[in-house]
Amino acid sequence: MATKKASNSKKKAAAKSTVTKIVSNSSVEETAAIKTQKIADKNSASNTLPKNLWQIVVAEVIGTAILTLVAFTTLQETAALYVGLTVTIMVLAIGAISGAHLNPAVSFGLWVAGKLKPIMLPFYFVAQFIGAMLAFLIINGLASGSLAFDFSNFGNFNFSTMAIELVGTAVFIFGLIAVVSRLELSGLSKALGIGLSLSIAIVISASLLSTLQQAETTNFQTRIQGMSSEEQTKAINDTSNIPSSLFVKGATLNPAVALVSTEKVASEVTGQSSEVKETPSSRLGLEVIFGTLIGAGLGALLYRALTMKIEG
Repeated sequence: MATKKASNSKKKAAAKSTVTKIVSNSSVEETAAIKTQKIADKNSASNTLPKNLWQIVVAEVIGTAILTLVAFTTLQETAALYVGLTVTIMVLAIGAISGAHLNPAVSFGLWVAGKLKPIMLPFYFVAQFIGAMLAFLIINGLASGSLAFDFSNFGNFNFSTMAIELVGTAVFIFGLIAVVSRLELSGLSKALGIGLSLSIAIVISASLLSTLQQAETTNFQTRIQGMSSEEQTKAINDTSNIPSSLFVKGATLNPAVALVSTEKVASEVTGQSSEVKETPSSRLGLEVIFGTLIGAGLGALLYRALTMKIEG
């Protein structure tokens, strides 16, 4: 009798263990299924366009046009103040609609930081460049069509000026992402923080560009010092001898604004009048594109690296 009871007890224990394993395995499978579904939902959401897409695009077109108008008509000496204030106002005005990127580098940096869907990048880029062109059409219309620029220097690449765009953009994006990541800040505080980040980045890049141009001017003058006056005049008139950084009016930190921003013409650099009409080149080129996008990526990655433990 005792043997039968022991046998029944063992059978019940084995059955209970089997049930426990089944329940445990079922729980694990359900947890895995939930995780898989969450990942699938997340991927699906990242590939879904927002319902207010047209509002986002229009907001970016208008905001970028206004920013470009200010940047185009503002002296380099006051650019940090007025451009920073403009961005602050635009963040307050359209930040709730599109985020007020107004800059392909900002959109790219936010994507690197994981704060923008990949599918939205093309829409932001196109809207921002359309906004910049709209600003140019407005200015050109008021100037009776007298403004013009070309892309003859698009392929030029100067590592030093690219590095200035990179550093300035990295500083701006680092500050921008740091501000938007602070959930406790009010909308006004975030707008001011973003505007100030851009102002500081413009000041830094302007200072770096001034230092570079002074060094390049000194080197150029030293190089032609031993020449005769005729040879010096010939060297100066040949723009290929002049360092390309001397044609740069200022760092843009924004490919869209760079599209309609222009560089200095030869007569402005050499101080000698030209017999033919000079068409300025657009500031948009490889050095601006690579400098701003790489800088945006580095600024975003640096902030993520510094806050990884806090956010994790």
